[in-house]
Amino acid sequence: MLIKLYKAKKPIRFVISSTAVSIKMTIARFTFGFKDGYADEYACTLSLREYRSYAAKRVKPKKKKKKVAKKGKTRSKSAVKVSRGSVVVATGSLYSTAVGGTKLNATVKNRTVKVMLISPNAKYPYYIQTLTNQPLGWISKANVRGS
Repeated sequence: MLIKLYKAKKPIRFVISSTAVSIKMTIARFTFGFKDGYADEYACTLSLREYRSYAAKRVKPKKKKKKVAKKGKTRSKSAVKVSRGSVVVATGSLYSTAVGGTKLNATVKNRTVKVMLISPNAKYPYYIQTLTNQPLGWISKANVRGS
């Protein structure tokens, strides 16, 4: 019978008579056999472990109060960053080089163009072309605005 309880791993009630000890336990290890070849007496080893019942607790989630954001101030749209390939509107004089060079006899006025090259920290940092890829020249940063 002890072997059956040991293999089942189910809890048993361990009671010591004439005391108040009454605990649920499981059999951790059970060995038995003859001791020193003496056939009339069995030797047993019984190890017990305290059994603690377990169960999942039902937890109700706490409801959080929704915060309503205050209406903020409106602000103007940030400037569009100009990069290679950007389509922009240009107005102003055109130059042969980014550092100033010679002023070309051409000017543009509210013309939609494409930025092909950028030379940062130059006097005229943007090299522009028409939308049909005809080169126009270099133009200043102040004369270019995002479309």
